[in-house]
Amino acid sequence: MKILLASSSNVSFEIFNSLISLSKTKNDDSKIEIAGFLTNSDQPTGRGQKSVSNEFAEWAIQFDLPIYKISKSSDITAALNSEGADLVITVAFGKLVSKDNLDIPKFGWLNVHFSLLPKYRGAAPVQHAILNGERETGVSIFKLDEGLDTGPIFAQLKYEIPRMATTKLVLQELARLSIKPLVSTISAISKGDKGKAQSELGNQISTAPKINKSDGHLIFDQPISNITNRFLALCDNPGVYATVNGTRIKFESLEFEQVLVGNSQIAQIQNKNSEMQIVARDGIVTVKQLRPEGKSSMTGAEFLRGRPNLIGQIVN
Repeated sequence: MKILLASSSNVSFEIFNSLISLSKTKNDDSKIEIAGFLTNSDQPTGRGQKSVSNEFAEWAIQFDLPIYKISKSSDITAALNSEGADLVITVAFGKLVSKDNLDIPKFGWLNVHFSLLPKYRGAAPVQHAILNGERETGVSIFKLDEGLDTGPIFAQLKYEIPRMATTKLVLQELARLSIKPLVSTISAISKGDKGKAQSELGNQISTAPKINKSDGHLIFDQPISNITNRFLALCDNPGVYATVNGTRIKFESLEFEQVLVGNSQIAQIQNKNSEMQIVARDGIVTVKQLRPEGKSSMTGAEFLRGRPNLIGQIVN
């Protein structure tokens, strides 16, 4: 079975490394050949708007296999026809695929999705699960169809989200978990397995749309649990921030404590035990590390030491 691997993210590295290793074994039961890679086209970046490859494209170079950079649907068609792929496997590919292209490979397209579908369909399932305070998520291996993450499912595994786990950590664990069921699914579809309709699974349907930079705005006039969840979900990407006296600061490391705040003004900066703290509705956020806009990273204590006038100011 000839397989194309499609992604634009480093979350796919461990999964695809395992498939590439499997393709090099002499196990007759696997019989897979990695034909090449699909990824997003180079994007202009920086002041000079120089075109830069994404992290997946840079990673894929080491395997000396064709890398197809996709900007339009016809690029996918050309790649599929060129390689004669029987199957495409996608992990965080970031492209909608037309029905015509879905139908070209003999066994279609498989996607590794980091939620228990049909819950959290969309681009950012782990971020939204953490934002919503979920204690459980999982991974689904399913066949792409014309809908948004609506195709039949071949395998699912549940995963308990550890306390204080960030999106990055959860994605790493889910990627590891997905390898075994993905390999089993490749074998199953080669033997005619058609999967199970999502309507048979009983999970509630919900969506997980793409995260924007503005979603990282940390508002302190809310329960400490909401602040904690937003930080854990978005601190890695796109980052969390707020504004103090006209200066935007990015929060890199925070600690959270649910306590009675008494008469303290919500969102006010305090200096307690030589640490920078911000009052929430029902607790205290201690700023361990931050980065003011245009400046280097520093501790919260260092930030206040150079700006004592900010004590008592409101963070918004």
